[in-house]
Amino acid sequence: MIQDPNQKLEPEKEFEETDIPQIDLYRSENNILKADEKDKLLTWIIQNSVDKTIEYTLPKRECPKCKTLIFEYNVSCHSCSYSFDQCIITGYPINTQTETISCSNCNKKALKEAWKEWIGINEKCPWCNSIQISYK
Repeated sequence: MIQDPNQKLEPEKEFEETDIPQIDLYRSENNILKADEKDKLLTWIIQNSVDKTIEYTLPKRECPKCKTLIFEYNVSCHSCSYSFDQCIITGYPINTQTETISCSNCNKKALKEAWKEWIGINEKCPWCNSIQISYK
C-alpha cells in the first residue's frame, strides 16, 4: 500500500461489526509522506507484523442487554441493536458506570475527564457552543 497506492487491501472481517467506517472518505490521491518517511513507516509495519508480543485483536466488551461480545468503542450492539449514549467530546460510548457531565444548555453528555479538559481549553460546549463553567 505504501509503495503502490492503487493496491487494494482485503477487508478486515474483524471490523465488520464495529462502528468504524469501511470506506476511506478522506483518502487522498496524492502521497503526503516523503520517501524517507515511507521507508520508516514500512520498517515499522514489518517489525510490528512479526512481533509476537503484540495482540492483533480489537478490544471487546459484553453488550449489557444480550451479552454478545462487541467492539469496546461501538455505540450500538450489532446483535440486538442496544445503543449507548455517546460522549460529545470523544465519541466513545457512555456506560452506566462511567462518570459523565452534561452541558448546562443542551444537556448532551460527555465523559467527565474529557469534558474537564475540553472546557478548560475551549470554554464552550462542542455541541451547542454555549459558555460553560470549568470543573476542577
